[in-house]
Amino acid sequence: MKIKRLDQTTINKIGAGEVIQRPFNVVKELIENSIDAHCSSVIISIGKGGLESIVVTDDGCGISLEDLKVLGGRYTTSKSIEGDTYGYRGEALSCMTYVGKVTIISRTATSEIGYKVVFQNGQIIENPIPLACSIGTTVIVNNLFDKMLRKKSMKETEEYKKIISIIGDYAIHKANIAFTLRKAGTSVCEIKTEKHSTILKNISKIFTTNISNNLQQYSYQCLEPPFQMICYLSNSTFQGKKNKMIFFVNDRFIEHIGLKKVIERIYDEYLPKVNYFVYLSINVNKERIDCNVNPSKTAIRLLEEEKLINQIDKFLNSIIIEFSQTRSFPPSQIKTQPIPNIQQEKYFNRVDSTSTSLLSYVDDDRKKVLQNTRSQYSIGKSTCNNEEIKIENNEEIKSPFKIQRKKENEEEEENESNRNVLKEESNETSTKLPKQPESLKHNTSLKKITKKEKENNKIHIEVIKRRPNKFKEDFLPSLAKLRNEFEKENVNIDMIPILNESTLVGMIDTSYGIIQSSTTMFLIHIPTIIQDLVYQQVIYSFASFNVIEIEPKLTINQLLDVTKLNDEKQQFIKNQLIQHRSLLFEYFAITITENGEITTLPDILPGYLPTASAFPFFISLFSEIKWDDEISCLKEIAINIGKYYSILPTDMSVIDLNKMVEHLLLPYIKTMLIPQQSYENVVITHIADIAKLYHVFERC
Repeated sequence: MKIKRLDQTTINKIGAGEVIQRPFNVVKELIENSIDAHCSSVIISIGKGGLESIVVTDDGCGISLEDLKVLGGRYTTSKSIEGDTYGYRGEALSCMTYVGKVTIISRTATSEIGYKVVFQNGQIIENPIPLACSIGTTVIVNNLFDKMLRKKSMKETEEYKKIISIIGDYAIHKANIAFTLRKAGTSVCEIKTEKHSTILKNISKIFTTNISNNLQQYSYQCLEPPFQMICYLSNSTFQGKKNKMIFFVNDRFIEHIGLKKVIERIYDEYLPKVNYFVYLSINVNKERIDCNVNPSKTAIRLLEEEKLINQIDKFLNSIIIEFSQTRSFPPSQIKTQPIPNIQQEKYFNRVDSTSTSLLSYVDDDRKKVLQNTRSQYSIGKSTCNNEEIKIENNEEIKSPFKIQRKKENEEEEENESNRNVLKEESNETSTKLPKQPESLKHNTSLKKITKKEKENNKIHIEVIKRRPNKFKEDFLPSLAKLRNEFEKENVNIDMIPILNESTLVGMIDTSYGIIQSSTTMFLIHIPTIIQDLVYQQVIYSFASFNVIEIEPKLTINQLLDVTKLNDEKQQFIKNQLIQHRSLLFEYFAITITENGEITTLPDILPGYLPTASAFPFFISLFSEIKWDDEISCLKEIAINIGKYYSILPTDMSVIDLNKMVEHLLLPYIKTMLIPQQSYENVVITHIADIAKLYHVFERC
């Protein structure tokens, strides 16, 4: 085959493919031309991802008739070759004519009319047509990459997203210029900024106010090598869905691998669990920069580039370290909306009406778990490690007590002299299958809550959903204060979805377990979580508990004798409990007779029974109660109940322990626990991402 020279049109198309590779390259070149024309506003209209049409209109200085005639030729430009403007090669518009049809309409301030010209393959295909138009320039590019193979590999949605990204970057950097972007044929704007705006305002409009509110501005000036930099960095409370980096050098948009690696390394090292937003605007002397690296002008070369990047690395490193040391997790703002009235499925299970056994209400898979929680644990095997209170093996109580649920409407004849008939709102038995609480039960209460939420905008819907069905407004101001502490002041809203989607991987021991939420694995401290869960439910269900009956009845003396407390301390605890037994019974369902017998405990989590061997430890906790201070008294009693219920049996097998946590406790944790800010990296600790583990094992 004979070798021949390519014709000039083919050569020009090959060159055009280096400059104009995708539709966003056209948009980038055109808005840079508008900026060089000293415009104050740019309007961009995109049809089918830019493949069908791209229209860019500005109010700049315009193009004269003489210049319009030669505009489509290669290597023709009005820009400065000294680097003061974006363009200088004279290739962009000419290349566009080889990959599409280009129409230009322009008018200068000194001309009374404008002119329209049409270019294709670098040539004018129509003589300039005079027409009425505003001062400025409109460039229309139609049928981009028409009849070219590369067009088949381009997707309209992806190309449009890239155009949105590049225009958004310029709108942020050139905040003094108004940018408007919309799809062709629609009036809805994807991007719309105002003239003489600011970087933060435009970030807020293009992205969200949440992003702009979590950005910190810094400026930096270096003498060796000489450069200045303005940057906006996301802090530790940033909650963006993905990472975003914007780099400008001497007002030029660039893509720099070295800067990208520096930022990725710093954030991954100090803030590995959050995404980040970084905007850098660097200025160097024009003698120290080479923009003529490739036709697309997204790559540059800098004199002493390595030193410059090292200086930026040190500066950013010092800032991100401070972010990591002051990291916090504020609750996100949630739009007020009605809470759906979720109707839970109801199941009927026929049982003996006189039976008080919980096992008659559950399926076979969960009977083993409940049997273990009811098994006879030795009081001498307490899990308490308190330095002051220890349990001895020489016990006067030879048989452990059994805990059974008592009907709510049953009168306690044995203790009739000490208290009246139990006042319960429901006639149902307290022996119920554990179930996930509904967010709220009646439509009327829903309206009240949403109205209250609109008034103060402080109650989060996620928190409201975790209140129990029987929750009522507090009749004591102290309860409202205690509830406010864990519902508003210390709540960690970000952890609620983690708990909602969690599944148990397995228990390590009676203290630690591993859960998986989405593709992330966490180490959790079970006792702390149960303690807080029970504490919150005690505050919510104040004075309206179901009860657990203790059989055989135990005296305070029997329980305290097991501990190593001295006689004086034991007598003090007994006196205090008997003296305040009416308070304990009315508010916490803890029944104590005049003789010091303890007959009932509150039923906090239906189906879950506290460990019998830890009962002496629970009674000993009442030695430090401040009975004369209402808030302190109620809080300390609720905390003590939480501590007692958080102790898991130590003699349970791993299989049974996993079943109890997975089927009994975890459903309560997922639907009722309000996580606190103190949980982060202490109670709930991130340990692995499954996606990263997959890549590790994939290499094996």
